[in-house]
Amino acid sequence: MKQFDIVVSLENYSINAIRYAAYTQTNYAWVYLSFAEKALVNVHFVMKAGHDIETVKSAFLQELEDEKIREKSRAVNVAASIEIIKNAFKNINVSFLKEEKSVLTKKQELELDKLIEEVEKELQSEMELNKSDDIKHITKTWEETNGK
Repeated sequence: MKQFDIVVSLENYSINAIRYAAYTQTNYAWVYLSFAEKALVNVHFVMKAGHDIETVKSAFLQELEDEKIREKSRAVNVAASIEIIKNAFKNINVSFLKEEKSVLTKKQELELDKLIEEVEKELQSEMELNKSDDIKHITKTWEETNGK
């Protein structure tokens, strides 16, 4: 298997940037991170079949630079992002959550309540009939039939 190492300085790149850049190459190689020395990270690549060392190496280094730029951009824009989010939540109108809107008219609600009441009565009467007609004790649990 083809293998190679790249040593990256923590003075130039954050550990998260190194980790992310390494992660982007995992389709092409197995990537292992370890501390080489103080403030240095060793990135060890074990190539997967069909991939070129130089391509993976240049893609990793390019991604490392791109991630460095992304981190700077996030750092500069974090205050603005927080302010935008605060303002977005500050101006939300939640009155629609407090209002309970019914999709049924009053007449439909009354009909529904009446139907529910009828069904409950029918179920109750059926349960009472079943208890009296239950010669084989089908509706009873094992404990009710045989004791504890």
